[in-house]
Amino acid sequence: MSKAAKIKRDTEQAREYVAKVGRPQHHFGKDSVGDLRNLEIDTQIHHQESSGSTNYWKDAAFDVALAKVVRSRFAELAAAALDLMQSEYSVARISEKEALLAQLAEIESLEATAAGAA
Repeated sequence: MSKAAKIKRDTEQAREYVAKVGRPQHHFGKDSVGDLRNLEIDTQIHHQESSGSTNYWKDAAFDVALAKVVRSRFAELAAAALDLMQSEYSVARISEKEALLAQLAEIESLEATAAGAA
């Protein structure tokens, strides 16, 4: 599977995944919808003031606050993440063009050779 094909598959799966939020779950009752259940953020900042001092920092209270912000803006951030995935697919797919053109040239050469031999 090419890199672009993998990114495309991942993007499609992510779109299906995110679309579950707010979608009705009829078997649980008429008002039941999918919801975001778990969102964990675990940040780590690298900063070292001087040789021998602490160089990796964590702050659990900040992570909790950041998770609350992300949760409150989930739809907006999910859309941005899906746009990023789609953009990465486009870049990967376009980068395959040169290889595809080389393959096409080879095929055309083989066809010309086969036509000349016939």
